[in-house]
Amino acid sequence: MKDTFVAINENEVNLEAKKVLASLNNVDMTLLVGDAHISWMKLLANLESNLNGIISMNGIEMKRKHFSTVSDDLIDAIKKFGMPNKKAIYVQFCPMAFNNKGAYWLSDKKEIRNPYFGDKMLKCGEIKMEFTNK
Repeated sequence: MKDTFVAINENEVNLEAKKVLASLNNVDMTLLVGDAHISWMKLLANLESNLNGIISMNGIEMKRKHFSTVSDDLIDAIKKFGMPNKKAIYVQFCPMAFNNKGAYWLSDKKEIRNPYFGDKMLKCGEIKMEFTNK
């Protein structure tokens, strides 16, 4: 989804948000018990709400606000539950997003491609963390 924000393509953003929603619906809930299940359900509700916000809102800036929350929740989910693939995932950060409040996103590439500014400030940001599953 990050790449569609970089490209500033609202239609593609909506399609990618729908794909993420579909992926969330395929999570095997039987793997989560007790506190893990409760924690996932809270994250899931927030993820679904913000992904639906991306889909229903008009205007890339409104969609980016929801994307920021989705990104934060996905980062939290990876920290809590790990990740199934062996490919590295990078947590990247732009300090200038949202009037210098800053915002994070996930990327499967080290190279910075800023989803909050697109081509205006394409390389603004830095890697804050790397998740790997060895």
